[in-house]
Amino acid sequence: MEEDYDWDDNKRRANREKHGIDFTAVYDFDWATASVEQDLRHSELRFVAYGYIGVMRLHVVVYSERGIRTRFISWRNADPPELRLYEKE
Repeated sequence: MEEDYDWDDNKRRANREKHGIDFTAVYDFDWATASVEQDLRHSELRFVAYGYIGVMRLHVVVYSERGIRTRFISWRNADPPELRLYEKE
Protein backbone atom coordinates (compact mmCIF):
# COMPACT_ATOMS: atom_id res chain seq x y z
CA MET A 1 0.00 0.00 0.00
CA GLU A 2 1.25 3.43 -0.91
CA GLU A 3 0.75 4.84 2.58
CA ASP A 4 3.06 2.17 4.02
CA TYR A 5 6.14 3.65 2.29
CA ASP A 6 8.04 6.75 3.27
CA TRP A 7 11.21 8.63 2.32
CA ASP A 8 12.90 11.96 2.62
CA ASP A 9 12.41 13.86 -0.64
CA ASN A 10 15.97 15.25 -0.59
CA LYS A 11 17.33 11.72 -0.11
CA ARG A 12 15.06 10.51 -2.92
CA ARG A 13 16.46 13.13 -5.31
CA ALA A 14 20.05 12.40 -4.26
CA ASN A 15 19.51 8.67 -4.74
CA ARG A 16 17.99 9.25 -8.20
CA GLU A 17 20.98 11.40 -9.20
CA LYS A 18 23.60 9.02 -7.79
CA HIS A 19 22.07 5.64 -8.69
CA GLY A 20 19.46 6.49 -11.33
CA ILE A 21 16.66 4.88 -9.30
CA ASP A 22 13.70 6.68 -7.80
CA PHE A 23 12.28 5.40 -4.51
CA THR A 24 8.88 5.20 -6.21
CA ALA A 25 10.26 2.05 -7.90
CA VAL A 26 9.06 0.30 -4.74
CA TYR A 27 5.66 -0.13 -6.36
CA ASP A 28 7.24 -2.45 -8.94
CA PHE A 29 9.70 -4.21 -6.60
CA ASP A 30 9.06 -7.95 -6.19
CA TRP A 31 8.98 -8.25 -2.39
CA ALA A 32 7.66 -11.82 -2.64
CA THR A 33 10.95 -13.14 -4.05
CA ALA A 34 13.28 -10.67 -2.35
CA SER A 35 15.96 -11.80 0.07
CA VAL A 36 15.97 -9.62 3.21
CA GLU A 37 18.63 -9.44 5.90
CA GLN A 38 19.33 -7.17 8.83
CA ASP A 39 22.08 -4.58 8.32
CA LEU A 40 24.15 -4.72 11.50
CA ARG A 41 26.52 -1.88 10.54
CA HIS A 42 24.30 0.88 11.96
CA SER A 43 22.88 1.77 15.36
CA GLU A 44 19.44 2.20 13.75
CA LEU A 45 17.73 -1.08 12.89
CA ARG A 46 18.05 -1.34 9.11
CA PHE A 47 17.37 -4.00 6.55
CA VAL A 48 18.82 -4.78 3.14
CA ALA A 49 16.58 -6.36 0.52
CA TYR A 50 17.86 -7.94 -2.68
CA GLY A 51 15.22 -8.33 -5.33
CA TYR A 52 14.01 -7.64 -8.82
CA ILE A 53 11.89 -5.09 -10.56
CA GLY A 54 10.45 -7.19 -13.35
CA VAL A 55 13.24 -9.35 -14.76
CA MET A 56 15.50 -6.44 -15.60
CA ARG A 57 18.10 -6.17 -12.82
CA LEU A 58 18.72 -7.16 -9.26
CA HIS A 59 18.34 -4.22 -6.90
CA VAL A 60 19.64 -3.54 -3.40
CA VAL A 61 17.24 -1.64 -1.14
CA VAL A 62 18.24 -0.31 2.29
CA TYR A 63 15.36 0.62 4.55
CA SER A 64 14.18 0.86 8.13
CA GLU A 65 10.83 0.10 9.71
CA ARG A 66 9.26 3.03 11.49
CA GLY A 67 6.03 1.90 13.01
CA ILE A 68 3.86 0.65 10.16
CA ARG A 69 5.92 2.51 7.55
CA THR A 70 8.88 1.31 5.53
CA ARG A 71 11.33 4.23 5.17
CA PHE A 72 13.77 3.99 2.27
CA ILE A 73 17.39 5.00 2.79
CA SER A 74 19.08 3.83 -0.40
CA TRP A 75 18.21 2.02 -3.62
CA ARG A 76 20.69 0.91 -6.26
CA ASN A 77 21.50 -1.77 -8.80
CA ALA A 78 23.29 -4.79 -7.33
CA ASP A 79 26.95 -5.21 -8.19
CA PRO A 80 28.22 -8.49 -9.76
CA PRO A 81 29.28 -10.13 -6.43
CA GLU A 82 25.85 -9.38 -4.92
CA LEU A 83 24.15 -10.83 -7.99
CA ARG A 84 26.18 -14.05 -7.76
CA LEU A 85 25.43 -14.38 -4.04
CA TYR A 86 21.70 -13.82 -4.60
CA GLU A 87 21.59 -16.38 -7.39
CA LYS A 88 23.32 -18.98 -5.15
CA GLU A 89 20.55 -18.65 -2.55
